[in-house]
Amino acid sequence: VGGIAEMVEPGVTGYHADVEQLGDIAAYIRRLFNDAELYAAMAKAAKQAADQYNLNKQVSDIELLLQKKS
Repeated sequence: VGGIAEMVEPGVTGYHADVEQLGDIAAYIRRLFNDAELYAAMAKAAKQAADQYNLNKQVSDIELLLQKKS
């Protein structure tokens, strides 16, 4: 999906996998299923990364920039 790949930092916020490479996808799922610490760390990092793209946050950041220019 366009834009999503740029948001994912492999091994930190998720994994990149070709949709046709089912073995790779299964390995990533197994890795997360078997490593609760990795799962928790990756989930936290992904949430923080996604928050950067929150529309309300972006609008708020733009409003702050515009206020500083006034």
